[in-house]
Amino acid sequence: MNTATISHSNSHPNRQSIQIERIAFLLAGAIAVGFAGYWPTLPEAARPLIRLLLAALWLLLTWLAGSSARLAAYRPVCLAFFAVSLGLWLAGLIGAWPLQQLGLTTDSLLGMTVGKLSEVAAIVAAILVVNRLQSKALAELYLRRGKLGRSLAIGSGVSALLWLSFLAMGGWQAIAFVGTQRLVAALPLILAFALANGFMEEVWFRGLYLNRFEHFVGAKSALVVTTIAFGALHLMSAYAGGNLLPFVAVTLLLGLACGFIVQSTHTLWGAVLAHTAGDVLVMLGYFWSLL
Repeated sequence: MNTATISHSNSHPNRQSIQIERIAFLLAGAIAVGFAGYWPTLPEAARPLIRLLLAALWLLLTWLAGSSARLAAYRPVCLAFFAVSLGLWLAGLIGAWPLQQLGLTTDSLLGMTVGKLSEVAAIVAAILVVNRLQSKALAELYLRRGKLGRSLAIGSGVSALLWLSFLAMGGWQAIAFVGTQRLVAALPLILAFALANGFMEEVWFRGLYLNRFEHFVGAKSALVVTTIAFGALHLMSAYAGGNLLPFVAVTLLLGLACGFIVQSTHTLWGAVLAHTAGDVLVMLGYFWSLL
């Protein structure tokens, strides 16, 4: 065996090792960002400081990555984590202000919706601003036309599957219990909450994360990592009640489907449609629990 052959055979394990390290970094970073934003046992008073410190850490890591040729590939990923951390900090800082001004609490559907809209505004704004400061177009977040017809068609198919599963598992009884009159009255708020949350999480996980992760670890690994991180975020959901594990399992499948839609159509809109449909079902269940 000549020297060139030996060198080539030794380089393959190195590439595998680098790939494993990068995937581990992405998983740890994405989960840490989500947990810092939503982990329910974090002391309420400490949350703003924790979120701010995490944002500062990602900004520092971005600078360090930019100053080293060896770490340069980490810079866009660190900036993505910074953008979301910044948005979560801003959401915590100003999110309660509209509720206070309107005299609302998150114990009501109206309060939940107002709080969600405030959170979405802060997080999406932070992502858009950081994306713009990188001189990147909205297309870099998959906010573009792409294969729009195919995207909406697949998104509609996923939405239909979610609704059929819901109805097959007793959804009719839930709708009947709520009653047509109450459901119609609540529907605008349910749709507003679901659309806002679906859009935000798709910009976050598929627009920002999936795009940046693809350049870092490849399309397949990026899809797996974003799906796991998306599922981990929903471990902290207050909407699942005692059905947390089934809820997270469905969330993982939804995340996988949304990632596939975006990767195959190069646009976010079909994923937003499917995600919104799923969130409408979650909110119907939660609205039922409030009655």
